[in-house]
Amino acid sequence: MHQRSSLQIQWAVIHALMVREMKTRFGDHRLGYAWALLEPLFQILFFSLMYAFGSRTMVGGLAIPVFLATGIAPFLYFKKVISQSLGAVTANQTLFLFRQVRVFDAFLVRFLLEMATQILSRYCWLTAPWPKTRITMAVQLSTLLLVMVTQI
Repeated sequence: MHQRSSLQIQWAVIHALMVREMKTRFGDHRLGYAWALLEPLFQILFFSLMYAFGSRTMVGGLAIPVFLATGIAPFLYFKKVISQSLGAVTANQTLFLFRQVRVFDAFLVRFLLEMATQILSRYCWLTAPWPKTRITMAVQLSTLLLVMVTQI
């Protein structure tokens, strides 16, 4: 019988926890993945609207959406990673009965999942072919959301 090395066991634990976290976080539906991509955009849009109602178009020489994408988005990412990691122990408490699963593994998996989600969402939004007008963008986003919701 072939024995696995400790590195192979550690990899299997990380993989199993990652699959479990993805299932519980995003579910079996496409809407969970869509929300992960749309949440940063909604945050930036919300703050942009707040600044627009205050009649501000620039902050420190930058346009408001650029300022928010480069300034507040990293802060929101850090906040999300910390808040997700805080619940790692209580969410995986029963799994710690297995001697292969350690508390650090739960923190690591939550961190890696959140980091990958945030990087992927930023990449999708930065490389997307943006329309010229805001109305066109609103129509495209609402159509995309409607299609994703109806195909659950």
